[in-house]
Amino acid sequence: MSYCEYCQKLPPDNNHRIYHDTKYGVKISDDRELFGRFILEINQAGLSWDIILKREEQFRQAFDNYDIGLIAQYTESTIDELMMNAGIIRNRKKIEAVIHNANRVLALQEEYGSFYAWIESNHTINTEEWVKL
Repeated sequence: MSYCEYCQKLPPDNNHRIYHDTKYGVKISDDRELFGRFILEINQAGLSWDIILKREEQFRQAFDNYDIGLIAQYTESTIDELMMNAGIIRNRKKIEAVIHNANRVLALQEEYGSFYAWIESNHTINTEEWVKL
């Protein structure tokens, strides 16, 4: 059963159904939202997507509304604060990966104008491939 088929059988207020109907497979051009999705994907590794969807708003709050520039400047004390935030996944390696990737995205923005422009310049892809990316 595909994710789409699975979600269509769920009640309208289910986290998976809401995510599917509003975000899954939808192309994003806003760098902040792209990076936010990246944060969720980083944190999902090894966990169920349902756990992440239930904490989506807490991730947005904890990571400064996905402000890439602010996240890139996080310090050890910021990491310590995030490690105490019960609303997110408290995994030091995942938090460090978010910070590292924020710095990489800033470099891509400088070179290509935006994170989205980099993705587009390197990945002329269809919707199915976009979802995988």
